[in-house]
Amino acid sequence: MKKCGRLLVLTLSTAILCGIGTGCSGDLDAASYEWGNVAIGGGGYVTGMECNATEEGLVYARTDIGGLYRRRDGKDWTAITDFLGSDEWNYIGIKSMATGPVEPNRVYFTGGTYINDDAALFASDDYGETWTRYDVPFGCGGNQSGRGCGERMQVNPNANNEVWFGSRNSCLWKTEDYGETWEAADSFPVTGNYKQEGNSISILWVEFDPTSQDMYVGAAMTDGACIYCSADGGESWEALAVNEASMYPLHASFSSTGKLYLAYSDNCGPNLSPAARAVYCYDPSTETFSDVTPDLGDSRQGGFGGISVDAQNHDTVVVSTLGWWVADVNINPFNSDEVMYGTGATIYTTTNLTSIAEEPVEIAFDAYGLEEMAVYQMVTPLSNGSTPEMYSIMGDLTGFAHLDVTQCPDDAYFMKNGNPTDVDCTYLNGNYVVYVSKEETTTLTYTKDGGATWETVAHKPDPSTGGQVAMAADGSSFIWIPGSVSGQPYITTDFGETWYYVEGLGCNAKITADRVNPKIYYATCEGLFYVSTDGGYTFESAGQMVADSVEPISVVGEEGNVWMSSSILIMYTQDAGESFSTVKTLSSVTCIGFGKWKDDDSYPVIYALGDDGEQGDGVYCSEDKGESWTRINDDQHRFGNLNGFITGDSNVYGRVYIVTNGHGIIMSDRTK
Repeated sequence: MKKCGRLLVLTLSTAILCGIGTGCSGDLDAASYEWGNVAIGGGGYVTGMECNATEEGLVYARTDIGGLYRRRDGKDWTAITDFLGSDEWNYIGIKSMATGPVEPNRVYFTGGTYINDDAALFASDDYGETWTRYDVPFGCGGNQSGRGCGERMQVNPNANNEVWFGSRNSCLWKTEDYGETWEAADSFPVTGNYKQEGNSISILWVEFDPTSQDMYVGAAMTDGACIYCSADGGESWEALAVNEASMYPLHASFSSTGKLYLAYSDNCGPNLSPAARAVYCYDPSTETFSDVTPDLGDSRQGGFGGISVDAQNHDTVVVSTLGWWVADVNINPFNSDEVMYGTGATIYTTTNLTSIAEEPVEIAFDAYGLEEMAVYQMVTPLSNGSTPEMYSIMGDLTGFAHLDVTQCPDDAYFMKNGNPTDVDCTYLNGNYVVYVSKEETTTLTYTKDGGATWETVAHKPDPSTGGQVAMAADGSSFIWIPGSVSGQPYITTDFGETWYYVEGLGCNAKITADRVNPKIYYATCEGLFYVSTDGGYTFESAGQMVADSVEPISVVGEEGNVWMSSSILIMYTQDAGESFSTVKTLSSVTCIGFGKWKDDDSYPVIYALGDDGEQGDGVYCSEDKGESWTRINDDQHRFGNLNGFITGDSNVYGRVYIVTNGHGIIMSDRTK
């Protein structure tokens, strides 16, 4: 039996790929697919943004675990670090970036998620379309304490080939050949002695005075001697007068008249809550500081993070607090009404700042295309046009019911509660979904109306949390295996009002429901395959051996069809476990999933993360039950830190989804 889903035509802004490989269906190859993201709306920590001062509309945004993004001419954000793959996942934690003030086509970023891991400098002369990688002798720590401080890397506007970078563990560095080779600035007098949560902060930012060739560097010094100036290209340095002991200038911004504005906090965020703040203006002509801290009537509680001076009006300064992990703020150098700031979840922009004295400031969501979530799993039920196209679970935000994967989910469909570990839905009625979390009070949560409302089960039979869940094809029951050592499975037919022990399975089994017949469940346990034909109450071994710990995956629209993958092979049954076939056409397999069939008389498309031994590690597709595979991504689309879960869309032929740890849900549509 097959259920035909509705076709949703989607056009993504990403360029069509240049592909390799021979197809499992004629002309299918990597060029047949277009890549983008399921729309969620940010979701992660945007640690910094940089507007190019020369080219209007050119902006870059960095994230702590999700790579670098670019926006041009007011269009959506575009991920420009997707060329980094799982073997280079550490580089998608961006420590700093720099956009060329003389040649705006040049852009740089330093990648290194953790200080003690490898780091690299990436340079581009075509706005981030292509990159050259240079290994560097310093660490970065893009996902560690103080990651929201100012830009530690700057291009010298007076010598465009020269780039400076302030590291977290080995002081100040510079390159004079566009990033190819680096040398330590040994003349810089301090390394920064403040540590936070065991992490060295060291250099906070690097800035150039627009009215002179002087360079200023902020360092995290506990005695308050935090700012240093060089008037001779870094040959020598002079410490500015101590301004605020035990306070740190997290961000700095020059006015067009050469005044340096500084946002202070008593720690470097974002994990710790600051208790004190200040804003100072330093005038190089008089070598004096002025206290210009806004009077907020709260005795200066909390801290300041970002600061920006209007390029068109040097008397206008915007400063941001460290609340909600607001790390950076930028006034558009070409439009004084627009102030952009990043948070721990997204980006917002004002639309009418210059009217602040006459009317309330309007603030709008401004992260379209920038997706930075650590996603665990998703399910795509058959949709009738009014039910959700997807349900997802993820870190921090729990998850969503996605009515339309091309539009950001409405808050009303936000799961809200729990630290999820598994999710399942009915494939005959897309309104029924259950997910399980590690939270004590919301371990099992379900919806019967497509995610418009969510309810917690009346009670649970075990004090454990987390684990797995599988829901019958029509929603008439679901099985929960708690995330405990014993892992005893339970079944309910009334959404948790009553529970029954599931008989016949050992501890920590892996389960799935048949996607057509609500009376059938499948399981793997201790190297054997099990089947239940009485709705999940009892299981019996089918007498077939499988690899230990493999997870069974039922096929949409195909009763009795279950697939499993280990690291080196794929097994499947089409008769509910009576017999198995083996697929060995991939030399390595991370995970598999299924999508809508091409025609009503054809088998669902199989998608895999793996390697066929010829085309390399990547995303693969098979339309002939695994007899042949085509790699459908190219080396420019490797997507960083993959979380090992893939599935096709149950309703749209040729659409595939991949979960990532920091880049949301990758989505691709077949274009030919």
